[in-house]
Amino acid sequence: MMRPQAGAARYPLVLWALFLVPALTVVLGVVLIVAVFRESPHDSAAARAFAGDRSCGSDLTTVPPIGDGNCTVVDAAVVRADLSASSRTGTRAMSMTPHVVLRLATGTQLAANLPGADGRTFVNRVYPGTTARAQLFAGRLVRVWENGLTAETDLAPDVMAASDATLPWVGGGMVVFGVLAGLLVRWNVRRFSGAS
Repeated sequence: MMRPQAGAARYPLVLWALFLVPALTVVLGVVLIVAVFRESPHDSAAARAFAGDRSCGSDLTTVPPIGDGNCTVVDAAVVRADLSASSRTGTRAMSMTPHVVLRLATGTQLAANLPGADGRTFVNRVYPGTTARAQLFAGRLVRVWENGLTAETDLAPDVMAASDATLPWVGGGMVVFGVLAGLLVRWNVRRFSGAS
């Protein structure tokens, strides 16, 4: 018959389970950092191609766009333009994100978030059923225009490259938080076991 170890009986299972939260936070932070560094070169190359492409820099009122390139401008019907409630996984905080859904003449629907003040202005002044112009880069919706209002989407290469620059800091913050939370849990486990 196996005897339980003396130290194991002192630490309640619940306190050991608390180590899972900091450990998962560290793992998720590391995964985020690795994912960003894997995607960052691709996103940076796409942002350079987007910035250097004359067809992508042309005015959305010009159809077809100026120059040959990877950007196309097409007419699209606005299906939805509003502020969508979204929450980050694991939190209760809700944020309102400008969001647009467009329907192309082919019947294809494209959806994207519109970050920034331009996105908020766009969704507050554009209504479903109106005709807008959509700029596509490599098949992705990158900008939308309607009656003088222009907004860039979160799928635009320059926006994606900019988020790549900030996400490693988020991942690093998660790792630091996880380590500090793990040390705090360990300290409480030791304190609890000393009191009993």
